[in-house]
Amino acid sequence: IKGWSKSDPPPARVKPAPITFVLFLSNLAHRHVADNNIAPSPAERATADMICVAFYFLLRPSEYAGTDPEHASFTLDDVHLYIGVRKLDIASAPDRDLQLATSVRLHFTTQKNQRRGDIIAHGRAPHPYCCPVKATARLLLTHRNFFRNAHRTFDGTIRLASYYHRNQHLLLRAADVTAQLKFAARQCYRTTRIDASAITAHSLQAGGAMALLSGRVDSNTIKLLGRWHSDSMMRYLHQEAQPIMKNLARTMFNE
Repeated sequence: IKGWSKSDPPPARVKPAPITFVLFLSNLAHRHVADNNIAPSPAERATADMICVAFYFLLRPSEYAGTDPEHASFTLDDVHLYIGVRKLDIASAPDRDLQLATSVRLHFTTQKNQRRGDIIAHGRAPHPYCCPVKATARLLLTHRNFFRNAHRTFDGTIRLASYYHRNQHLLLRAADVTAQLKFAARQCYRTTRIDASAITAHSLQAGGAMALLSGRVDSNTIKLLGRWHSDSMMRYLHQEAQPIMKNLARTMFNE
């Protein structure tokens, strides 16, 4: 029992980040480019895309961001894109194929619960920017474009959560994600009423789980996607689930 508790300790009680924040950052990072307005920086675009991926895949910060080589589990080789049942070669497939991918799978090679080999999949979401498949494809294309322009061969050991500035390879940090989420919280406060001080990079995992819970996805599926062994997070999410709780009295009232 003691060993089990260490493998999956109770999560820190953070405020779940709603998809409103993810949508805001995705639109800000990519709509401006499409509209030929002032383009966001490479760091802002990469951070917005990684936030999107982390939200949908219920990722912990240590699973995707940071400078510690033992953390940030995903390299480019850990990413698998598909069009239907056809697996794409992320090193050589045409750019257009990556953009048309219909599903993405992340291969967990290092994670908190030490269950190496887990593979989690997602299909496309309808939004043009806020989609796990499209966001992952954009991150991959950023790396491929750099390799191409630098006349380098594809390097699958490069971390997905990274970007390039003035030909320098930089890793995304949890602090970068937290800063962007806090910015989104301040900008969206009138809509969400969530204070920026309650939001950190850890809020993405809880936020993605809350979105699933509010969408009536069963708890076992959420636990599977979030890779939780215990029910501690689920109990916390049920307490926070205002969209669900607010209609319970009406449901319980039967004449």
